[in-house]
Amino acid sequence: MSADRYWILLGKKKAGEATEEDLEELRSLLDGRDEDEFARDVLEKVWIAPMEPVPETFPHRNVWHRVQKSIYAEQDRAGKGRLLRITGALAAAAVLLAVIIAGLYMSRGKDKPTTTVEHLLNQVATQTGSKTKVALPDGTLVWLNANSQLTYENKTFGIEERAVTLVGEAFFDVTKNEKAPFIIHTRDMTIRVLGTAFTVKAYPRDKTAETALIRGLVEITTRRDPERKIVLKPNEKIVVPVDTSTDEGGGASSQTHAPAGPYSILRLGKDSANETVWIRNKLEFDNLTWEELAPKLERWYNIHIHFEDERIRRRHFSGVIEKETLTQTLEAMRLSGHFVYEIKGNELWLREN
Repeated sequence: MSADRYWILLGKKKAGEATEEDLEELRSLLDGRDEDEFARDVLEKVWIAPMEPVPETFPHRNVWHRVQKSIYAEQDRAGKGRLLRITGALAAAAVLLAVIIAGLYMSRGKDKPTTTVEHLLNQVATQTGSKTKVALPDGTLVWLNANSQLTYENKTFGIEERAVTLVGEAFFDVTKNEKAPFIIHTRDMTIRVLGTAFTVKAYPRDKTAETALIRGLVEITTRRDPERKIVLKPNEKIVVPVDTSTDEGGGASSQTHAPAGPYSILRLGKDSANETVWIRNKLEFDNLTWEELAPKLERWYNIHIHFEDERIRRRHFSGVIEKETLTQTLEAMRLSGHFVYEIKGNELWLREN
């Protein structure tokens, strides 16, 4: 006997939607048994059955889809384009069917039903001008820089691998676990580690994506050359040019850029601390052009920078920002590079003096 079919027909009968063919089919399913008695028997079996938990399974989802499919099938068979009214009794029967079948699934230890695993995403995000520190379920520590987002699957993280997706910039201190590699996905790179400390910078509008290794080893593949595995050693940084031609325009980072090469590896030497200085609430820059510096200042001060002429983009600056206001920083920068600025709300306009 089809339990699904029985509950659909019973619901249609209670709702007054059953045809003569439906009633005849219901009578044949009952096969001489009283329907109320049969329903009570089914409910009794579900009630006394041992309820064994089934991790990460949600059979009621499949059941509900089956109920919907059956209802729509009935509508098609009825023809005439008439919508089947899901009145109180029919809706109750459909919900009852979902509850009963879910109970039967959980009580039959010998069966292995096809179920849908629900992956809940955990997401940590920072706003422009803010930073945060987060501990992942495996003990890995992550410092997120401004305007960044870290996402991972709550249910599967750490089972076979520890995969996260990063947009923006972060410093990772990864807990070692050889059985579950730690994998970071960005738009242009995939970074695979076992246990190490490193930074990743992958802002959508930046011209490069970067990874700087502080200790340990990491293996990197790039979107442009996914077959090539690049191994970084401590105090090395990989810089991967990215194509920003599809990004939205506007402001300091609106210039499109086509990658010049696959990647380059730089030795950090004594400057490795500069890669993580932002964790200590400092912004250091050394001989950067206004165009290179602008995205950093935008994230630091939550502003949007506009260049009123092209010449100012090429001016170079060096410095350290800690607690200085935007005005204090701009006044200090004017000592080494003459320019005029205007601040309107969170908009900064720059031009040659």
